[in-house]
Amino acid sequence: MLWTEDCQNALDSLCQQLTSHRVLRVPSEGQPFILYTDGSGKAVGASLGQLDGDGVEQPLAFASQKHTPGQQIWSTIVREAYALICALNKYRDLILAVK
Repeated sequence: MLWTEDCQNALDSLCQQLTSHRVLRVPSEGQPFILYTDGSGKAVGASLGQLDGDGVEQPLAFASQKHTPGQQIWSTIVREAYALICALNKYRDLILAVK
């Protein structure tokens, strides 16, 4: 495959987005948390965020954990529930510290 101008533009755009002003934020007191979780066949993942003063979601934390071979055979609903449990355990202190 040849490296075209479109390829370079896509790479430049990706690099710009990855290095933009979006960085992990410190939790804001009195703001609700937004929690996303996912349990796939190979791993679980989660992200925690809050809305800023302009209503834009800001990231607070990200987490992932690879499944063991035994966990990989769990049903989809069990893997999704496990992702939620993992996320709540991971972010417990952060969530409880902000009232």
